[in-house]
Amino acid sequence: MSSTQSSSFSLFSSERQKCSTKFLTKYSPLESAGQLKIWKNIYHLENEAFQAIIGNGKMMMMGLDDAEMPSVTIFHDDVKFDIPIDLKLKPRVTHTVDVTANAMIDYSTGILTKSICTQVESHGCLHMTQKLLVHRSRPFLFIQTLRHTWTGYNLLDGTIDLHWSKPKPPFKEVSTTDKRFVIYTYKLRLKLFAGIAIERVPKTIELRDDEKTGFIAQRICIGFGGTSDEAAHAALNNIAEVVELATNRLVEEHERAWDDLLHTGIHLDPDDPDPHHIIPTAAIVNSTVYSVLSTSSTVKQITVDTDSADRPSTPLLTPEYCYNGVATLHSTSLWKHIHNLDDAIALRDSWRLTLNNHGCSSLIKVLFMDTENSIKSKKGYQTIQLTIFFSEWGQ
Repeated sequence: MSSTQSSSFSLFSSERQKCSTKFLTKYSPLESAGQLKIWKNIYHLENEAFQAIIGNGKMMMMGLDDAEMPSVTIFHDDVKFDIPIDLKLKPRVTHTVDVTANAMIDYSTGILTKSICTQVESHGCLHMTQKLLVHRSRPFLFIQTLRHTWTGYNLLDGTIDLHWSKPKPPFKEVSTTDKRFVIYTYKLRLKLFAGIAIERVPKTIELRDDEKTGFIAQRICIGFGGTSDEAAHAALNNIAEVVELATNRLVEEHERAWDDLLHTGIHLDPDDPDPHHIIPTAAIVNSTVYSVLSTSSTVKQITVDTDSADRPSTPLLTPEYCYNGVATLHSTSLWKHIHNLDDAIALRDSWRLTLNNHGCSSLIKVLFMDTENSIKSKKGYQTIQLTIFFSEWGQ
């Protein structure tokens, strides 16, 4: 290696390290406290025992899944379907020499963040931050954003290719007069189709000397129908409701919905309180809670008439006999990291069964059933916010 090549590589190495550690360092204390999970070098993960889910119980996917057959899992009328499509953009930069990528899942927001640092020849580092989420309160909405910034001092004209795997048959592309979207349909079963409306984004982003940063956002919605045309129309209607809304507004709406679910006011000690490791650590508890919520379609609110004779005589609270004994929920089958979506769904079902067996059927209806009860009132509605207390689940 020549001295020129060596100095260029050393220069980039320091820039890349700066780029990567800046992203990781500020979040490391939160990972130590069990509030999030960080993956390093995600393009070289081998035998990773814990994967990143993004989902809301109706629509779910693996955030780091780069397998040959990635898919989106959906629940329609309580029936599980796997749609063999990869919705995630995979940015590629021209003149790339090397790439370092890390990722983080934040348990408090349900957002997966990827930090990608790309060496562009000897001209410095292009840092890309990609965020992915399945909206908590809009059941079949997927959002991804990409922000890029040069960290080097010497810029180079080039492009970012926003690579996306176009679905092949049996997917059917449906023509539409609205050129903001591309629409596909997929047959789930007899007389049931899924429509997928994808907001168009540029295929490439020009990297220019006079622009050191840039941002794009994409929304994707799913709809259902008895025919291909009906499903396409439903998906188009769903995306039309959100495409004019600012991305920041949709993300904040999603974060508020997650905050409503997780607002317990409880702090978990990040240190292992049990020398025998029987009691689960904060990291295990938080990842379990996150996995269960990501695969559970929970009620955001229930609306009832304050004056109706049909109004419940007592509030929707946990029954007194629901876990009123000693702690018994330290089984490793209930508190664990998950490997894939099937593991997460099985973990959710284990919690559902366990809660039911301990007299918590009312809590299950609130947490796991996709139900919304509305009784019309002459004087309007009273909203009852439902808060999930996982602390009670483990008592």
